[in-house]
Amino acid sequence: GEEGSPRTFSSAVEAQAVRKSERKLQYPQEKLPIVEVENFPQLGKVVAARFIEWVQANPGGVISLPTGRTPEHFIRWVKHFLDTWGTRETVEELSGLGLLDTASRPDMASLHFFQMDEFFPINPSHKNSFSSYVKKQYAENFGLDPAKVRVMDIWTLGCKGKVNNGDLFADGIDLTVTEREPMTALERDQAAALTAVHQYCCEYEEEIRGLGGIGFFLGGIGPDGHVAFNCKGKDHNSTTRLTKLNYQSAAAAAGDLGGIENSRKKHVITIGLGTIKYNPDACVIVFAAGDAKAQVIANAVNGPKHVDTPASSFYGFPGFRFYLTQSACTKIEERIFDRFIKEFGEGPGYKKDLVMDAVIDLALKVKKRLIDLSAEDFEKDRRTGHIMREQNGSSYLGALMREAHAMLRSKIERSLEPISGRRFIHTAPHHDDIMLGYLPLANNLRKDLSNEHTFVYATSGFNAVTNKLFVGFLKKALLHLEAGQGVREMVEAGYFTPSKVGDPDVVKFMNAHAARDSQAKDDAISERVLRCVARNFDPKGAQSTSPSFLKQKVEEAIVYYSRQYQGQKDAVEYQVLKGMLREFECDALWGYHGFVPSESVSHLRMGFYKGDLFTEDPQINRDVLPLLDLMRKKHPDYVTVALDPEGSGPDTHYKVLQAVSAACKLYSEETPGKDLKIWGYRNVWFRFHPREAKVIYPVELGDHAHLNDAFETCFISQKEASFPAPDYDGPFSHWTQMIQAEQYHAHLN
Repeated sequence: GEEGSPRTFSSAVEAQAVRKSERKLQYPQEKLPIVEVENFPQLGKVVAARFIEWVQANPGGVISLPTGRTPEHFIRWVKHFLDTWGTRETVEELSGLGLLDTASRPDMASLHFFQMDEFFPINPSHKNSFSSYVKKQYAENFGLDPAKVRVMDIWTLGCKGKVNNGDLFADGIDLTVTEREPMTALERDQAAALTAVHQYCCEYEEEIRGLGGIGFFLGGIGPDGHVAFNCKGKDHNSTTRLTKLNYQSAAAAAGDLGGIENSRKKHVITIGLGTIKYNPDACVIVFAAGDAKAQVIANAVNGPKHVDTPASSFYGFPGFRFYLTQSACTKIEERIFDRFIKEFGEGPGYKKDLVMDAVIDLALKVKKRLIDLSAEDFEKDRRTGHIMREQNGSSYLGALMREAHAMLRSKIERSLEPISGRRFIHTAPHHDDIMLGYLPLANNLRKDLSNEHTFVYATSGFNAVTNKLFVGFLKKALLHLEAGQGVREMVEAGYFTPSKVGDPDVVKFMNAHAARDSQAKDDAISERVLRCVARNFDPKGAQSTSPSFLKQKVEEAIVYYSRQYQGQKDAVEYQVLKGMLREFECDALWGYHGFVPSESVSHLRMGFYKGDLFTEDPQINRDVLPLLDLMRKKHPDYVTVALDPEGSGPDTHYKVLQAVSAACKLYSEETPGKDLKIWGYRNVWFRFHPREAKVIYPVELGDHAHLNDAFETCFISQKEASFPAPDYDGPFSHWTQMIQAEQYHAHLN
């Protein structure tokens, strides 16, 4: 159990998973053991088997399981195994996963469940509360005894009468009111409520310890490395407490709470790292999928032990394991080298990709240009040192560095080769993905007028529009409708009937932008909002010429969104209405670049995108065939697709990748003689290794100015960055610029 020392297997399931991975549980320099699996679904299956194995051995034990999206496959597999227990298929499945006892059904009702964290304040009946998640996903799906499920219900704790903590802390939380003399009656009530919450946390901790501590803990890892909500910088021996979220964790929670402006007002109650470790025999699993978490995991595995790395708290804890996908291990040096050695030695021949990866990574690590690397640099690095020894020493280095340099140069030169007379279908999961991925290249391609472009947006993107923002647009539209006879005449003349295209709104918006006329821009947006209302609530156009009808529907929408709680899932018709605002943003973006939106922009609204916690898979008839029909009509030579692996960026990206891949496959089968080219792009969520990329397009400072102006002009729902990335607090276009600058300095300078 010493820090960094290799450990023996803790279970048969673990041993089987490690054997299948062909990896070690723990390499000599790794400070935490790792069970590595192939992909995200397999991760859920293996962890489910390990959980069932533990429950069989520990009836009546204490468990704490995670919320969020990472547990999706874990929950599905546990429920599946329980529902089909004893069937031949399940016995074979579990046996294959290493479970020794496939006869004794785990006694789920005997378990004691403790919720690990919760936002404060939040109504536990709201669907986006973790309490609601626990009751639905675990208590109900796993057959737990409700009397033994401890959820964090503190909505009215310490409050008087009919007041709740949402009322008391509507404007945020100041923890100092318990440490000083309250200044107002509200502060006195807040102090009383916070004191009650602190007492609640103390009793919650004592209840866990009274049962011997948590026996099975399963948690994810946050963008800052947090385990439960023990964020970076917090005490490694902490107990259950009320604490504040840091920026990265607040950004990650923004989707659950309707925007970061809401999550910043929240605190959280969380069990502590000391709580998790209280039971010395506990099985503690932290699981993660995808490259997005690879760096925080590498920090934890490599060390040192520090409060900035919460998982380093578990150094030396015998029952701790990371369960990770292969992509989540891509920054751990020991595993990089292990895979390199295995692949380098497989079969004869020159392993160009492996060699180029190693050389480029070395240049990035020592911050030198490729052609400036020295023999000493190569010798000090494990991979390039091995290459030198295998390739006859330093005499090989000059040719190798020139080869790597020439390879990168050729990728840049390829991007500058002219393309003429071709048809492009550019696809995007969300409405800003193309511009954040490759707007400078798309802008360059459209300058050759012999090329044809169609911009296809797979989802309606309604999740990115906050209620507060949309209510503001609706109110402006209502004022515009009531402001004068001119707009009423437009309505009565059929200007907003669903059969009419929305190009005039875009033209008016762009003309106003060119003239720097903010009022005219607002008017154009208001007219598009009225058009959206007409299309959404009167699709056949029977009442869209009635100003009173539009007024009524706008007012109803204002009331509807105003009554929704933060992060609440909207009814389908109101999801669609929000999505129409995002669709206007894309119409505006390509109008900005000279395209006629009704001719060049297509909004597919793929049906898998529903705003649910776990996104369903695309379906052929519903999601794939509409894109295939568009391909049949447009006859593309090139199709672009966001190439984000599962678990690396937003889940929608991967689902759209599946749908586009299926459509391209069907189209290629129908047109066997056509040389269809697929361009996979990435943006802020996931990045190519320089060796992986086939094309590297150079970006000028003028491109950044163009990107930022286009984004801030057209993406009216994203100016406030209500759903920012954990890595940057600001507009996505700024983050794109920073990433491109970083890539230039790191890779090409």
